[in-house]
Amino acid sequence: TVKAARDGDRDGYRLAVADDGPGIPDGVRARIFEPFFTTRREGTGLGLAIARRLVRDVGGSIVLESEEGRGTCVSVHLNAGEGPDDIHGERSVTAGGESL
Repeated sequence: TVKAARDGDRDGYRLAVADDGPGIPDGVRARIFEPFFTTRREGTGLGLAIARRLVRDVGGSIVLESEEGRGTCVSVHLNAGEGPDDIHGERSVTAGGESL
């Protein structure tokens, strides 16, 4: 599920990407934003490290919440000021017949 909304607690926007997969084990979760950390054979371990750096560079934050057996949610919070003014409320995106 992908949701974008005005962040009522902060002057900004929130983008959340969630799934209902197996979740991320504690040991992996503790290191998931470290550069070059990966659990995949073909992975580089740079994706989330780069994402966190970019979000922090513009004054935002990125948070990962996961519970084994219940799924994972990654939320990006960005400050208002240079974001789109047309986001009001929460929206879902549909692609290929799936609600994202």
